[in-house]
Amino acid sequence: MRIAGTYNEAFEPVIRMLAKVQTELARAEKDWRDPELGNKEYVSEYTNKAGATNFVKNPYFAVVEDLRQDVLSISSQLGLTPQGQRRVMGSNAKIKPQGKSKFETALAAAAKAAGKT
Repeated sequence: MRIAGTYNEAFEPVIRMLAKVQTELARAEKDWRDPELGNKEYVSEYTNKAGATNFVKNPYFAVVEDLRQDVLSISSQLGLTPQGQRRVMGSNAKIKPQGKSKFETALAAAAKAAGKT
């Protein structure tokens, strides 16, 4: 958030909530992918009282989907998405990158290791 220019100490409770939701999301995704708990499918079969079998959204995936939406919503409130950043800082705000990104650093290291620099 500091790099994005949206950090404010008053946001700490929301930042902690975002971290908690992201942890819950990681746990829910792990459960969804666990062959003993979930079945990695987006839908599952459900047989109602009348004996009819229907396809319904997998309950494990439904939790994952809801938590993903929560993470996106909180991130936007904190200005961590492009739309949220425009809302927080104004449409004319431009953020200048602070040094090389991790990707650029890794790419440069790989090129150096390959002897291309």
